[in-house]
Amino acid sequence: MTAIARYVGVSIDCDDPAALADFYHHMLDLEVSYSTDDFVFLGEMGPNGIGFVRVENYVPPTWPAVENVGAPIVVC
Repeated sequence: MTAIARYVGVSIDCDDPAALADFYHHMLDLEVSYSTDDFVFLGEMGPNGIGFVRVENYVPPTWPAVENVGAPIVVC
């Protein structure tokens, strides 16, 4: 089968790319490979890295309210 698309990477929308990239830099031990005021890329360019892009008027996602969750999550 011939692929109809090619995965080239992922970018995460945010309001402060430098701050979010710094968090993931420490968590994943990935180095900054490209940076501007509006975009930061960690790791190798392509599918082995992760990008963070500034979006004007960004509204972060929210988790469902506790009363809307079906079963409790237990961490051992």
